[in-house]
Amino acid sequence: MLVGVAGLIAVGMLSVNLYGLHQRPLLNAAAERINPNTASVASLVRLPGVGRARALDIVHYRDHHQQDGPAFALPQDMEHIKGIGPKTARNISPWLTFESE
Repeated sequence: MLVGVAGLIAVGMLSVNLYGLHQRPLLNAAAERINPNTASVASLVRLPGVGRARALDIVHYRDHHQQDGPAFALPQDMEHIKGIGPKTARNISPWLTFESE
């Protein structure tokens, strides 16, 4: 019985480790920042709480609101995107930059 329990624990640990392999790569806020005014969808989905649909919404908004300058100048500007509220804007702000490239 002890062998059976140990086997279940080992399988459980392996499945947790394999699950972690399929997660999106996280960003290192100090080393890599994303400019929402120029980033691709692939880059935007690396932001915490931003999936593919939200990234597409960011690109769509940006493409329609950049006539006179950048669509986003502050993290709070991200709240113009449906599904991004004050909490999400605050959570992603360490990974954002608004500098011209």
